[in-house]
Amino acid sequence: MGLLNLTLTQFLAVLLPVAAGLVALYFYDRSRRRVRVSSLRFWGRRSAPPVAQRQRKIQQPWSLLLQLLAALLLLLAMADFRWGLGDTPRHHAIVLDGSAAMLYRTASGASAMDQARQSALVYLDALPAGDPVALIRADASPSVVVGFTADRARLRQAIENFDAGWTALRLDAALELGRTSLFLAIGAPIDGPTPETLGETAYIGSGRIEPGSEPASQPPFLRYIAVAEPGDDVGIVRFAASRRPDQPGLWQVSIEILNDSAAALPITATVDFAGRRLGERTVQLAPRDSSVVDFRIRTTGAGTLEASLESDDALPDNNRVALDLPAAPHLATALLTSRPAAWQALIGANPAITITESGAALTVADRSSSSANAQVWIDPLAADSPVEILRRVNRPRITAWAPGHPVTQGLRETDIRLSAASILAPAPNDVVLVETSEGPIAVARVGNDQRQVILGFDLLDPAAAGRLTGPLLFANIISWFAPETFQSVDVEARPPGVLQLPIGSYSDSQIAVDAPAGVSPVWLRHGDELRLFRSSPGLIRVRTPSQDSRISMTLPAPGRAVWDVPATVRRGIPDSAAISSAVFWPWMALLAVALLFVDWRLFGDPTRQAAAPAAGEALS
Repeated sequence: MGLLNLTLTQFLAVLLPVAAGLVALYFYDRSRRRVRVSSLRFWGRRSAPPVAQRQRKIQQPWSLLLQLLAALLLLLAMADFRWGLGDTPRHHAIVLDGSAAMLYRTASGASAMDQARQSALVYLDALPAGDPVALIRADASPSVVVGFTADRARLRQAIENFDAGWTALRLDAALELGRTSLFLAIGAPIDGPTPETLGETAYIGSGRIEPGSEPASQPPFLRYIAVAEPGDDVGIVRFAASRRPDQPGLWQVSIEILNDSAAALPITATVDFAGRRLGERTVQLAPRDSSVVDFRIRTTGAGTLEASLESDDALPDNNRVALDLPAAPHLATALLTSRPAAWQALIGANPAITITESGAALTVADRSSSSANAQVWIDPLAADSPVEILRRVNRPRITAWAPGHPVTQGLRETDIRLSAASILAPAPNDVVLVETSEGPIAVARVGNDQRQVILGFDLLDPAAAGRLTGPLLFANIISWFAPETFQSVDVEARPPGVLQLPIGSYSDSQIAVDAPAGVSPVWLRHGDELRLFRSSPGLIRVRTPSQDSRISMTLPAPGRAVWDVPATVRRGIPDSAAISSAVFWPWMALLAVALLFVDWRLFGDPTRQAAAPAAGEALS
């Protein structure tokens, strides 16, 4: 039982002075006194009064008792006296499990989420009708679904529409959100002592949590309403395929399989690509154990790689997963040169580049006079150069490389002396890539949706080709036109949640993060690592000059740990009579009025007259 409108201290602070005043009044001598008046004409005749005597005892104790009871009942009505959850107030937080563990099916075919919704509705019905209740979603990123409200229809609709997600449960964060919400709702300091008016935090779920999310401390008045224990499950935890740029036709594939059951099981995984069965693997897994199966496939074409498990378990959503593998990159290049053999070392270093005479996506003009549409110019003749050549110099020394441009990425050597070079006169919008003491010898141009690189020196010059500078400069040029030819490709299926991806030392402008759905996710850098969070299934693509990562967050992540419930936590759905708070104040107010009326009739009725006084005297 408890007082909702007043604290016990406030109640006593009002009751005690009122009671003391009433008692003092009843100690007052209320006997009749003799008064002389000028006429008895207007005074009624009464019997002779009793002899006045001074007394030190309570006058009319039964009247005093009725007055005190009436005052007590009126004050209890003002304080809104309730009988029920001790001093539990009208604020309660329902923390409903929305993690992937609620996707488990029972033997009857119902999901754990169905049971949790039903339990939440029963618990809601057991709460006092006027008490505000908040509904909180518990998963990897807990959130408030419905703020504190006494609107039961709104709360019921939110619970009935509540669905399980695909992330693991962070129970510590969910319970902390419930505790904080209760403290803020009643206006109490979050880090202060437990207020007398704090209500229950009821967690409804399976108790399957993400490892490491065990609550360090529990909120006050915590209740755990458990659903049916999850059944046995065998599932795919991670499915990944990676391809290196030096072997564009070879995929390294791995499948991580989990036996989330109480018995050791042989698990068979089958793999298909583009509708064709590649093979199957069988592994023997101990209870609650996992294993990684590795294999390779060779293909240069695009297709769907599928992995599936032969299992009929409680969670079928993780028994099959598919990855869309992109085709191997192919850059058809037209090489206009009189020395094709000399270029073989540079061209052959990248298997994605093929030499063609027609349908080329990239044209390289090496000292060629028939290269009007070329994108890469190597030591062009003055008559054919797209950039004006000022003069020809011998033995120029490179003094600077353009910082931050993709073509000069990683190039900083300034002790290279070329055999000869042409000094160029770049246009206003051109970017100078390489400079010597005599002037610029390489520029990059972007215009009309077309890119061009003009080198005023021979890329095969022994001074450059014999060092790392020459091959790296050529690789950067190709990467600027076709970055996919130098990118590693990683395709992965995993559960939603926190993504931590190594990206190297590239600048933010060289990192592209997008989602095919059209909404670019929020991400941040932590050193050489990219971090982002996604709570729902979807595809994330992260690209850098050397990496193309496609993460399909489409696998459910039921928690691998089980919450060890403390003994002090309340369990189960309580009886509605035990937690309901009966409303008494209207009846208390009516009873107080009735007691005052009885007191008036018995002890204060003016029609009850005594015998008439003697002539010439009046009683007062």
